[in-house]
Amino acid sequence: MTGCRRRWACGLLALAALAPSCSAHPGPKTSCRSGWHVLTGRSGPGASDELFGVSAASPGTVWAVGVSVPRSGSGRARTLIERWQGGAWRTVPSPDWPSGGSFLNAVVALSGSNAWAVGLSRPQRGPARTLILHWDGRRWAIAASPNAGPGDNALVSVAAASAKDVWAVGYQGAGVGYRSLVEHWDGTSWTVVRVPRPGGPGDGLNAVDAAAAGVVWAVGGSARSQGPSQPLIFRLDGRNWSTVRVPPSLRSATLSGVAAWSRTGAWVVGATRGGAGDRAFSLEAAGQKWRVIPIEPPIALSIDLNGMSAAAPDDVWAVGSSFDGRWYRTLVEHGVDGEWLRVPTPRIVGNDSRLMAVAALGRAVWAVGSTERSGGPQRTLILQRCASSPS
Repeated sequence: MTGCRRRWACGLLALAALAPSCSAHPGPKTSCRSGWHVLTGRSGPGASDELFGVSAASPGTVWAVGVSVPRSGSGRARTLIERWQGGAWRTVPSPDWPSGGSFLNAVVALSGSNAWAVGLSRPQRGPARTLILHWDGRRWAIAASPNAGPGDNALVSVAAASAKDVWAVGYQGAGVGYRSLVEHWDGTSWTVVRVPRPGGPGDGLNAVDAAAAGVVWAVGGSARSQGPSQPLIFRLDGRNWSTVRVPPSLRSATLSGVAAWSRTGAWVVGATRGGAGDRAFSLEAAGQKWRVIPIEPPIALSIDLNGMSAAAPDDVWAVGSSFDGRWYRTLVEHGVDGEWLRVPTPRIVGNDSRLMAVAALGRAVWAVGSTERSGGPQRTLILQRCASSPS
């Protein structure tokens, strides 16, 4: 199914700590030394914890969201929210729908008193419903969110141009397939917004970014009745959404991240699927044309990029994982002046580790995901690069 490459709604969850854990107790304070700081969640048999989204309102206020799932097979999945404030990570209480599991896929922080997190709730019976939480500076609360039709509805990504211009994207059930879902906050309420239908049996959206008020980009994938899947890009330019053409050479591809800064300026990452494994690539908008830029880390059978963030048009970060035949390793790519450079990250020995999202603010970078030993519970994973670190 396009539009849910790694999310809970699809049933496709991805999977020795180098620093103290992020937990319900106050987390550790970290000094700003050169390089990456690695924090892993507490290891325990009770639950598997994962982080899927991260956003920074300022260097001192960063949010990360995900899910905590009981490993016993009983009990409900619960929303998980971590906050970086005052030099430490702490778990912040977050609400859940009482009738079923609740999952958070993404977060956008506008200020210390305004943030949105999106995902879905999965009742014990019936289809998935959209889930939107809002932070008002004191607590997280569930906001009223619409659904499109009686089938599954899920939100995967969220972005904001301003406090009165917030966008969330994902997918909705449509008969035997799925269609792209776009919702908008205008300062008063969330509403479902119509977007073009690309044709074929299904399509969905994985990421959204707001370049400015009235300019929004959303990316994902579109299935075809015949032939391989196609990358899907929508753009809002003023009032109307339109489909943006992508290079015809891309086949069996889905787009997973977008970082936009103008009507014609954007970076996009995705992956092509093939028998030899997944191969990541990026697209850079150059006026009315796209430039395809391969991303090929060495000694990897398969690589995926799951999210991206731009500190500036020529300073872009993308994160994911690489697979060498035995281990999944964290993957960080830095886009500078139109080229990608692989950034070494610390290795957690004996663990499969994946990154799902990244937030860049100036020279500070935060990347989140999960790590696990074979057969063990998943633990939250946070890579943090201090503002004083070199590129």
